[in-house]
Amino acid sequence: MSIKTCCSTTDRVISIEGLSNVRDLGGVKAKNGEVFKSGIVVRGESPQFATEEGAAKLVKYGVTDIVDLRTGIEVRSEGYGFLSGHSPENLEIHHLPIIMDNQWKVDLVGSGKKEERYVSFLKWLDSGGANSLVKILSVIESAKGATYIHCAAGKDRTGMVASILYELAEVEYCCIEYDYLMTNRNVMDVLNRLGQSDTYQRDLKNPNIHAQLTRAGEITEFLEKLKERSAIIPWLVSVGVSMDTLNSLKKRLLSSN
Repeated sequence: MSIKTCCSTTDRVISIEGLSNVRDLGGVKAKNGEVFKSGIVVRGESPQFATEEGAAKLVKYGVTDIVDLRTGIEVRSEGYGFLSGHSPENLEIHHLPIIMDNQWKVDLVGSGKKEERYVSFLKWLDSGGANSLVKILSVIESAKGATYIHCAAGKDRTGMVASILYELAEVEYCCIEYDYLMTNRNVMDVLNRLGQSDTYQRDLKNPNIHAQLTRAGEITEFLEKLKERSAIIPWLVSVGVSMDTLNSLKKRLLSSN
């Protein structure tokens, strides 16, 4: 199946002032012919850099819930920028880290990794990230509007969660990889902004572009390694997601139109 026929029925990139890596997961076809709905899940980098206009545009797009995958250390140091001023009744922030604070010595944004990314992804899930994933799926399932999922760069942690959502929706691997690689278009702009913060100086003082880029094959390799443990639905059930939540979530994510 070609990228033209399976990977997008619409332009998924969302222009948000101050941000460079925002896109809707919707508009992608599943194997059974259904389409991942637009306006349900949006992925991107940390919203702290959004201008006031950009933050307002995210809310206007329909975002009612923010899922923050960063560590507590990052959240305390970096915050949410102009989104912090929005009423919790209109915009709820859920801090659900994929990497725990005690793993801070692990490279959080992808530079200088000495192991394959899929190894890091599996370690994150096994060290507390799976518990957060259970809650992330519940947030998306019950959100009144769109859920904005982000980490720092919107690359590794966000890409991993997006791939699990696509796998649950039975999206073709070629399309999952296509979305994963889209981050490369603007990743250095994002990392250069992050590198100006003391929080990320350790990793991004002199960013290595080759280490930062997402690479073909690595996200599908992660999903294959996850499948070695179990198919996606039994695995999600094993880590604590109820079948009721999964069934409801799949209905929310997919449309026959």
